[in-house]
Amino acid sequence: MNAPSFANIAWKTLGQGFSAAVTVFRSAHRTPVPAHLLDTVRIRAKVLYQQEGEKLFGLADKAIRNVLKDAGKDYEKALGDSLKCLSTIISEKIANPLILENRSSLERLGIGDEASMAMLTEELCSVLTSQAESAVAGIVKTHVSGEEANILLEMTKALSAHESMTRILTFFEGLQVADLYTEIL
Repeated sequence: MNAPSFANIAWKTLGQGFSAAVTVFRSAHRTPVPAHLLDTVRIRAKVLYQQEGEKLFGLADKAIRNVLKDAGKDYEKALGDSLKCLSTIISEKIANPLILENRSSLERLGIGDEASMAMLTEELCSVLTSQAESAVAGIVKTHVSGEEANILLEMTKALSAHESMTRILTFFEGLQVADLYTEIL
């Protein structure tokens, strides 16, 4: 006795109709970002770091120095304000340009509206800022203890292009788009 082929079983099932209702939940079946977008992000992030990396480090150095001067020996204030300044700089120099330059691709994936773009920028900025948190904490600790830290060197190490590129790609690889629920409605 020969086993029926998959095609025969599939056609028979389709011909008879489905006997059970199929339920699809919102956000349960999503797809990852396409490989071509990841390649574009990789290339654009590399170019951004080549163009803006030195500016980013210099601006971070200047902003943190100003914060430390204003905060004096108040560790919590200096740390919070330094991270806030660093986050703003990262947003302006890396996260926002990277998201905006990929806007058309993100729109095709259904995440290109203003709210989604703002959320993506904020989340990417948070990911990139978090890689420098311990370096900023060390800089502030050194300052509070009365010593002077080499802020430019610490920021250059903490926000290295290699580590940042890895975090950016991991961020985009982790995005889930194209919800099946909205596709079939």
